[in-house]
Parts: sequence; C-alpha cells; structure tokens
Amino acid sequence: MHAVFVVSELDPSRQAEAETMLKTQIAPRIKQAPGFVSGTWARSADGKQGRSVVVFETEESAKATLEAVTKGMPTDGPVKILTTSVLQVIHQI
Repeated sequence: MHAVFVVSELDPSRQAEAETMLKTQIAPRIKQAPGFVSGTWARSADGKQGRSVVVFETEESAKATLEAVTKGMPTDGPVKILTTSVLQVIHQI
C-alpha cells in the first residue's frame, strides 16, 4: 500500500466553503478512485493549516489520484496545497 500526504494552507475566513468543497467534491472523488483504502483530513485549531493522508492499494493509484485531484483544485479557492508526497505504508493498525 501507499499513502498520499498533503500539507495545505487554509483560509480561516472561508472555512465553511473549504469543508463543503472537501465533503461534496474532493472526498467523494477520491473515494471512487481505483485502489482507494482510506482517507483522513485534519485542520489546525486556528483553521490555517490542513493535513491529509489517503491510503491506496498501489503506488500507481496513489500517484494518479494525487495528480488528478491537484489539477482540479481552483487557484483562488480556500485551500492552497503546499506540499505533497507519496510514501510506502509499512505498517497499519
């Protein structure tokens, strides 16, 4: 398995918009991606930072989904992706 890690900058004044975008667009799209296993999205208490980890069965699925989702992110949206990485999952409980 492989995991996609994303670090994001969030606009706290657009928190509701960001949550709606995640729940109605991003998460459903990722959940339908080939090889999807699980996903977790989190935000800092001040609403300025976001982190996510999404696990896929294969590295190819992880990379393809990451590319598709990041290409579809609006440049003027409430979420700005700062860094991404795809890593091999070595243990999961």
